[in-house]
Amino acid sequence: MLYADERPQTFDDVKEQEFVIKNLQSQAKRGVFFNSIILCGKYGTGKTTVARIIARAAN
Repeated sequence: MLYADERPQTFDDVKEQEFVIKNLQSQAKRGVFFNSIILCGKYGTGKTTVARIIARAAN
């Protein structure tokens, strides 16, 4: 599936979400994430992609 192959795999690969990504990267560096993270937005904004990257960084 093309969408799975082209999906960003790291925080650095995500485009146009600088504030959110910098915040999540700093949490990942500390090794402590917020208890809950709400990802909202229109279809195609990268919610699932960012959720998968967060899960990979947390585990």
